[in-house]
Amino acid sequence: MAMSDVSIAEEKGMLVVRVPYYPKFPPHARMLGGRWLAGQRVWAFDVRDRDRVIGLLSEIFGYGDTEFADVEFPISDEVQSGVSSIWKFGRELVCRINRDSQPVLGRGVTLLSGGFERSGGSRNNIRIAAVEGTVLLVRDVPKSLVVE
Repeated sequence: MAMSDVSIAEEKGMLVVRVPYYPKFPPHARMLGGRWLAGQRVWAFDVRDRDRVIGLLSEIFGYGDTEFADVEFPISDEVQSGVSSIWKFGRELVCRINRDSQPVLGRGVTLLSGGFERSGGSRNNIRIAAVEGTVLLVRDVPKSLVVE
């Protein structure tokens, strides 16, 4: 994810926010009174909530960070248990479209070690199915999102 993927602008008395999809963002945005404007593919907030919105963007996407790091992310059994996508650091790291497809790595993500099973889960319950010792390298992670 690049910082240009997250933008904030003030338009017609509203704070207009453009972000990439991340599953944790919509419920938190709604708690701040945000509304999804599907036609424009943006979130709209009351301009008076600017500080709270920026805080949310910082927490989820690392918005405002100027320092970045490459992070090694091991895929453990807990991480991949019953999921077709793995989300971390404000982005999708890997997903599997269907049971028999190859997993697709997200932008800025490479495989350091290990790999993925040829098939994962069932037709209705797709699973990542990484082999033991699978580690991803996630590039350009905002430092505020890296837990030491």
